Amino acid sequence: MNNKIILTILLISTLFIFGCSSSSEYDKKISEIKSLFDEGKYIEASRLMGDMEIKKEDLGFSIDVLEKSLESLEGIQKGLTIVDIKRIKDGNYIYSTGAVKNIGNVSYNYIKVKAIYLDKDNNVIDTDWTYAVSSENLKPNEQKYFEIMTKYQKGIEKVSLQIDDFNYE
Repeated sequence: MNNKIILTILLISTLFIFGCSSSSEYDKKISEIKSLFDEGKYIEASRLMGDMEIKKEDLGFSIDVLEKSLESLEGIQKGLTIVDIKRIKDGNYIYSTGAVKNIGNVSYNYIKVKAIYLDKDNNVIDTDWTYAVSSENLKPNEQKYFEIMTKYQKGIEKVSLQIDDFNYE
């Protein structure tokens, strides 16, 4: 038999085998995503779906997963607030203090707080940040105090504190 024909048959066989394999892997992954979705684990489902090419017939479902995931993330983010904010100028430094309070129903860790220093017209003069909570968990109804020490810049009139990043369980 001609080498080109043998090579073509091998190539077609390989494509067929890989095609079936990837389709089977796709079905398995979609099934796993649907199970997570049915369990209410929307964020985990969207993470698993993240690097997939979605087939047309699953497009509606994938949009549902993403919408529910966004709703969950918004609810999780609303579970943290900053209370007891103070700004104290001492010498060449400004100390911005406060407490991160967990008003949600999940635990958080690696909570990053950002200080934005503003002038009288709300123009940003400087920014700084700290981890209010590191690897230990901030459980529901707990709070953790933090302090950000920043070199004073002329013109700073106000500070705005915000939660910049976090992980949750």
